[in-house]
Amino acid sequence: MESDLAPGALTECTLTSLEYGGHAGVKHHGAMLAVPRGVPGDTVRVRVKKLRKGYGSAEIEEIVSASPDRVEADCPAFRAGCGGCQWLQVAYPTQLAWKQKMFVKAMTKVLGVRPDVRPVAPMREPHAFRNKLSLVADGQGRFGFMKENSKSIVYFDQCPMELPRLQRLYRKLVHRSFPASVEQIHARGTRTASSLVMYAEKPSAALHGLARRLEREIPGLSSIAVRTRNGVRLLAGIPFLTQRVGRLDFFIPPDSFFQTNYFQALTLLEIARRLLELTSSETFVDLYCGVGFFALDGAAQARRVIGIEGNRSSVEAARLSAKLNKITNTEFWPASAADGLAELAPGEVDALLLDPPRRGCDESVLRAVARLRPSRIAYVSCLPETLARDCARLIDMGYLLGEIAPVDMFPHTYHTEAVVKLVAR
Repeated sequence: MESDLAPGALTECTLTSLEYGGHAGVKHHGAMLAVPRGVPGDTVRVRVKKLRKGYGSAEIEEIVSASPDRVEADCPAFRAGCGGCQWLQVAYPTQLAWKQKMFVKAMTKVLGVRPDVRPVAPMREPHAFRNKLSLVADGQGRFGFMKENSKSIVYFDQCPMELPRLQRLYRKLVHRSFPASVEQIHARGTRTASSLVMYAEKPSAALHGLARRLEREIPGLSSIAVRTRNGVRLLAGIPFLTQRVGRLDFFIPPDSFFQTNYFQALTLLEIARRLLELTSSETFVDLYCGVGFFALDGAAQARRVIGIEGNRSSVEAARLSAKLNKITNTEFWPASAADGLAELAPGEVDALLLDPPRRGCDESVLRAVARLRPSRIAYVSCLPETLARDCARLIDMGYLLGEIAPVDMFPHTYHTEAVVKLVAR
């Protein structure tokens, strides 16, 4: 049935769902409408923006009747259009319920069967958790957050989702002048310090001078670097931050990946430990190991641990973290996933953890994993579509799907992290 709506039309509807992408949804007059900032149960007047082949988008012009699951979004940046959070207006228990539905739906679509998925592990307090602050330039030396569905910039005084240390850092940065060559700023905070990476075409004397001034003038800013097309160069301060998660301390270089939520990172670590069931006679491989997050934890249970990572500064940090924590049964190999696996023989690996980028694993990597045939695999992912695709491939290669444990690493967004166990048949 063709929709009788048209772009520009004003219409009233009651929203029925939350969808992957962050918007609310409703089937209305023959069209599926995506409505940002909506809550299931809201009765709203919306203005249709786009419409094509039964799908469209609309903006709320008036909330006629608010859903019982709607809450006040206590964030000026969100009200100004910041796209960092999509669900600040949704009660937290409702967020978790819809994340569960969306995750199961995405997995079912790819796998062809409805998997048994544990409830999403919640945060006790879903605020002030982000340890990474990402800012974009407006072309005039000022920085802010990207506006939702736009290239415009939203300026703000603080972000209540960031760690207090990063909120303080932003207030120190917001009124400073940066060279026009700086396109983005990424900062990370730990319990004791923060780091800053400026994205620019190339290093310059101006950036070096700015880095030295920032180091002197901002308390706790311990590491300042620049990222160019040729890599990352330290401009001032120390090459690593340190952060404790659980019982371990980790070195984190400015260009390395680390979980953006320390609180839920510990939950993720505990789930992976439980699913892997390592024993003192086993060899454990952590593929795409980064700074050794899962590898160093697994060292307390396994006989031998091998971390494989393509980023050399991450490998260096993992080795230093092993020494810091007095761990002696780990090896960290600077190699691509495929090249590292090629150095291992079938039967040599008892358990393996995969934590690839969002795009998932190349099929050649999964085939290399299947060649080694570890008895247990834990797959960590923040994108259910690629997670399900790779699980389906591993099932075809001789594995059975085990426990699926999602974790709310990213409150107030539609994203969900998960750990999946696979067992060799």
